[in-house]
Amino acid sequence: MTSLRTSSLLLLALGLAACAPDNYRLGGGAAFLRASGSVALQNSGRSLVLHDEHNDLKSSLDVGSTEPSPYLRFEANQGPQQIRIHGFGYDSNGSGVLDGAFGDIPAGTAVTTSMEFFNASAAWSWDLFPGNDVRLAPGVQVAFASLDVSATAASPSRFEKVNTDVIVPMPYFEGAVALGPVTLVADAGVIAANLGDANGRYWDVEALARFQPGDDFELFAGWRYLLMDSHGLATARDFDADIYMNGWFIGGGVRF
Repeated sequence: MTSLRTSSLLLLALGLAACAPDNYRLGGGAAFLRASGSVALQNSGRSLVLHDEHNDLKSSLDVGSTEPSPYLRFEANQGPQQIRIHGFGYDSNGSGVLDGAFGDIPAGTAVTTSMEFFNASAAWSWDLFPGNDVRLAPGVQVAFASLDVSATAASPSRFEKVNTDVIVPMPYFEGAVALGPVTLVADAGVIAANLGDANGRYWDVEALARFQPGDDFELFAGWRYLLMDSHGLATARDFDADIYMNGWFIGGGVRF
């Protein structure tokens, strides 16, 4: 599923690239992200107090270690306007012992676990001071986040999972400064809102260094931080998830 979404993101980027009026950048590489936080899932009898039943991703579920994943990035510019699309997928597996009940699986049960996370975002921004060296640009961002955390117990035989998808519109701001062939970029989107099945806080922060040795090719490296602190409904059950994703990404691309 993650591969399909990643491929769809690339096709969208290529489609938008075809109509970019001034120039665009298309790149890819690898992200090395890790997950931390906790998650809770209501049981079928709706008798759990979710605040007391959180299972830590690392110590209880044994997921969240640093995992490599494909990373795709696309940018298009027209005068002071910029469109940026990027995305990645994350997949981690483990085995642990539940600290709290997870759905109908009781606390203290040994489980095998998995976590899948996918994020893609598209941002539009407008440079307040158009020029070649400094960019200060407010705008808007729309992000798609998909979270799937599952646990399987052998005794008693049980399978439970949190599966939720959310589309998050948020205010966005980007700043950049060019220092010769190196450009430093920082951007952020933050919102607290009730978004359909999930109510919570969402942060998306990035810092990036881009090195352009020539007109047509560039290398980049950056750091990404994502927060998904939300509660709501997942597969018709109440859930509460405090998920933090952060880590490095590197890659290269072409500029047209």
